Amino acid sequence: MVISFTVRIPYQTEQVDYYQTYGSISYVFVFKENGSLYLHPQIKEEPKEIKSAKGCLGMDINAGFLAVALANENGNYVFSEDIYYDQYSADADTALHQTLAAVYKIAESEGWSVAIEDISLRKKKCRNHGKKLNHILHDFPYRKYRSYNERKASRSGVPLHIVSAFYTSRIGKEKYQNKLQTSTHQAAAFVIARRALGFTEWYEPEKSKSKRMNANIGIRS
Repeated sequence: MVISFTVRIPYQTEQVDYYQTYGSISYVFVFKENGSLYLHPQIKEEPKEIKSAKGCLGMDINAGFLAVALANENGNYVFSEDIYYDQYSADADTALHQTLAAVYKIAESEGWSVAIEDISLRKKKCRNHGKKLNHILHDFPYRKYRSYNERKASRSGVPLHIVSAFYTSRIGKEKYQNKLQTSTHQAAAFVIARRALGFTEWYEPEKSKSKRMNANIGIRS
């Protein structure tokens, strides 16, 4: 005997539609002790082969927009821009999904890798990262943003680099913003891209610089 019926899953519809289109989804009946019968979807994602990159697109997450900057394989600046999405709308998740989907589609077609910052929510409790980062950590679910990037990268085969967030904005502002005629956020995205490619930037905090200069002229601070 064959029983056919329609199944409607009222959550994670985007993910379910994706896997139903490209396969790798199955259903298992689960019988509970109370006599209830549940239909449990099992999803298996087959990541695409990671491709070699011709450059890296750094992304700096901000309230309502992504600042992106491309560094070629030699670490040189190519371009930068801001990509806006509606963070505060009722459909903010979909807006971010669509924005990242567009970014990864371009990165895949051009042969770029993508780089984002590793902003840990745990570190927020231990130290102050400054107004910008604290604002992001408070208002934006960074773990969700990171998982979206990891999912897009896995599906597209675009290499994803997750790099340290240490002084990216300050280095970008002091070293690249005026030189490249970019915004502070775009300069930070460029630092992120270069860091993912293995290039390092030397930075000395103002407090340490002041102490060193005072010591050089014999003034104790």
